[in-house]
Amino acid sequence: GMELPGELAAGVVRFELRPDENSSRTGNAAPMAAVGDSNMSLHEDLTMLDVKRRIIDELLPGESVTGIDLRTPSGMLVGQEASLKYVRAFLWPISKGPLALLYSRRVDTF
Repeated sequence: GMELPGELAAGVVRFELRPDENSSRTGNAAPMAAVGDSNMSLHEDLTMLDVKRRIIDELLPGESVTGIDLRTPSGMLVGQEASLKYVRAFLWPISKGPLALLYSRRVDTF
């Protein structure tokens, strides 16, 4: 991957946002995949809710935060109260390599 020039500020988590390749199971894969990838660097205290707001601002205008799911590269759903620090420490530690958060549209199952 691309190396970052210089040093990252303390307390900042760098990650990549990618459409969830498995979101075809939702039947909504096409609009997600067309959006593409985005690299972000956000403060570690921010939560998945903040990340979802960024996704809406930059990638999915008009979507609601409750309409988006975020998963780790292994497919684990991340709760929206989880902080980036928590994800980086426990769900996807540095030893696993660069962090990516996979986003998909939630499908309500009634």
